[in-house]
Amino acid sequence: MLASLALLCLVSCTDKSAKAVIEEQGKAESVQQAETLDAFYRRYIAAANARDLDAIAGMVSDDVIINGVKKKKEDSVGGFQYILDAVPDYEWKIEDLFTDGERIACRLTDTGTPTKTFLGNEPTGASISITEFASYRVRNGKFIEMWYLIDAAQVKEQLKK
Repeated sequence: MLASLALLCLVSCTDKSAKAVIEEQGKAESVQQAETLDAFYRRYIAAANARDLDAIAGMVSDDVIINGVKKKKEDSVGGFQYILDAVPDYEWKIEDLFTDGERIACRLTDTGTPTKTFLGNEPTGASISITEFASYRVRNGKFIEMWYLIDAAQVKEQLKK
């Protein structure tokens, strides 16, 4: 009986060690995935600031949900093109960045000086500095869902000055 208890303890202890190893591996994979997603998003913002629309296109799924509406990759790239046409010096700066699984959440500060109509507002020579909140879902190395929110009223107010 003592041998049976020793064997049970050995199996139980081995199971606990295996569980601990598996849990540690899971945590390490989760951290590695978060770091990878963090780097992925930072490359995306760097591409936006470099006006590298081809790189951005390569990061977006052919079919993507943008603010709850099913769209094509070209629509996402077109959104960037609209911004850059209206505000040639537009810049995105990451303030906070969080990743979890396949999700990204970010708070950015967006700045620039519109030279064309932007969000329904005529250019006045004034610069804007606005907060953007964005949320994404990434699968297989591509954005499959993109949500963003900026305060258009803040843009209007800043362009009055």
